Amino acid sequence: VLVFTKSLGIACGISSYTYDLFGGMTGVGFARSWSEVFVFTKMLQPKVLHIQHEHGLHWDDNEFLHSAIAFQKRYPKVVIVVTLHTLMLADQGRVQFYQHL
Repeated sequence: VLVFTKSLGIACGISSYTYDLFGGMTGVGFARSWSEVFVFTKMLQPKVLHIQHEHGLHWDDNEFLHSAIAFQKRYPKVVIVVTLHTLMLADQGRVQFYQHL
């Protein structure tokens, strides 16, 4: 498993949650950026990419979707799991983002 959380290593609830969830597991890698995700996937060949998503960390929905699609095309055998920490259902643009996921 490769876990992608932009807030790793800083005082943040999502960072703490991520370490609590995966910290004791063996065979888990951690990435803080999309570039690290691509490099670590090539090196570690994980079966799963688990993304911890929060709009305050991934503020550009188009960039997020573009990167996720590019990753899926490059590594089609890697399962992508996204944990959405905040849902903004009153915002139609965000609802469309969720639908594209």
